[in-house]
Amino acid sequence: MPNSLCDLSGDDNYTYSNLHAFEHLNHSDLAELLEHERDIPPAVWRLLQTGLRKIEDYPQRFNRQRDDYPSLLALVATSTWDRSKEFCLCGVTNAQGRSQPCNCWNLCPSCSYSKRKRTTLAAYLTRFDRTSWRLVTVSFLEAFSDSINDVEGVRRCWKAAASALHAYQRDGGIRGAVIRLELHLEHFLPPTYFPHLHAVVDAERIDREALAEHVFASRFPEDEVERIMCPVSIHDRALRNERSLANALSYLGKPMDIVTPYRRTWAVAQARRVELNYEVGNFLDEFGAFTSDLHQVRYQGTLHHASGRTLRAQRDERRRNRDVVSAILVENSLQEWDEDDSEPASIFQPPPR
Repeated sequence: MPNSLCDLSGDDNYTYSNLHAFEHLNHSDLAELLEHERDIPPAVWRLLQTGLRKIEDYPQRFNRQRDDYPSLLALVATSTWDRSKEFCLCGVTNAQGRSQPCNCWNLCPSCSYSKRKRTTLAAYLTRFDRTSWRLVTVSFLEAFSDSINDVEGVRRCWKAAASALHAYQRDGGIRGAVIRLELHLEHFLPPTYFPHLHAVVDAERIDREALAEHVFASRFPEDEVERIMCPVSIHDRALRNERSLANALSYLGKPMDIVTPYRRTWAVAQARRVELNYEVGNFLDEFGAFTSDLHQVRYQGTLHHASGRTLRAQRDERRRNRDVVSAILVENSLQEWDEDDSEPASIFQPPPR
């Protein structure tokens, strides 16, 4: 991995003064970057130009307004992330006439959309009429920052939430779940984030208090005394029609937003903007290493393929379902959630030691 943006220059004529100007640019502002061509490292400029052609050629994949892909492209292309080139070349046709996905589905909107359409949407969307569906969110209201101790804290929170859903299922509270472990990145300098879990569940109702008790009661093999000791927010909503289920399943696969926290930090950290620009690549490298051994999407109960009562469409049926799923997505457009009668999130405090 390059340890300096200067390593990306690839041109002996690219000077320190060019690099200095580049380091002070807003790396999420594609228009600003394009106005400073001579200050952009040549290798980065080539990635930006390739990305622009890709956006123009495949707007349905790379220029959906809600994704703000141009800003994300700019931020990733200018970073020192070791997978930035793969990301920027995602979907680009090579000399052999083939295109390859980057498979950075935690970050790339196109790969994320393809993955969830191919798996969760094709597996469950045509099963809407067979049961009752709900979307559950378990959030931990303690901010974690970029240190090894906090990384372990995030892991404990994720494990507690996932274990709680398993325990709640054993108690008969739900019949099955598709679970996604996520981080909400609040800002950089340092990277500060909130762990949470989203799950589409097979259930008529959720007893939030009972689920919270399972979260707080979770024990961990490495430390039987350690418990979750931060407040927990639990929210659930009924998925009353096909459109709501499609939205919820898509929501499980949404990529992480790094552009908003970058801009939030840029606005208030004028004296540290160069440091901010370097930190983006470092964060993405560390996030990749941190999640490499985690199954961030998990299945249980009736929504697991191996369950004797599984609702999940099997592989051949999922292939046949793709055209049906595409038609449903086009028909419903997936722009807005339907209104429902769900209550606000409930906040639960940890029990006293």
